[in-house]
Amino acid sequence: MIDAPEVQSCRYCHQPIPTGAKRCHSCGSWQSWLFPDATRPVGRILLFFTYTCITVAAIILIYYTDQKQTSIKEQREYAIQPFNALTVESVSLSFVKQGEYTWVGVMGQLKNTSGFMWKDPYIHVSIYNKDKKLIDSNYTCETGLVLAPDTTTAFRFLWTPLASEEQYSIVRASVRWATKVPKDS
Repeated sequence: MIDAPEVQSCRYCHQPIPTGAKRCHSCGSWQSWLFPDATRPVGRILLFFTYTCITVAAIILIYYTDQKQTSIKEQREYAIQPFNALTVESVSLSFVKQGEYTWVGVMGQLKNTSGFMWKDPYIHVSIYNKDKKLIDSNYTCETGLVLAPDTTTAFRFLWTPLASEEQYSIVRASVRWATKVPKDS
């Protein structure tokens, strides 16, 4: 005698279907909870809402990313070639002792030679020995510093030396980039 297959009822139309069936042969509804039924209005609405949300999120993400990159390109002048809008003049090197600590101090003048206002300059300093070999370097971003067109201002920063004081001989400083201040600010 042949055993009759086990049956279960459809989730939607409640007609008998074989156990483990993925789709009802009577109404065509999916039986899995993972796949919403696209043949019923609730399933269609759920699919439409899901696809709409994903599409809107993707458009917003693409737009925001593009706007952010455009904004950065408009505001910053990168030093692919030397950054000439801000120059470093009369840079000097000193050593500052505070208790048992010794710091390398670099001071200089920043000059804005352009007709634009700049802020937050990134200053890079390289220090060489008498044989012109690089022995130390550091950088600072002078956050909050704003340079009006055709002006000069002083800067100074300190750091822990990597070599002995006697080895420090030549100091060079340059501005790698700065943020252009929009004219309407």
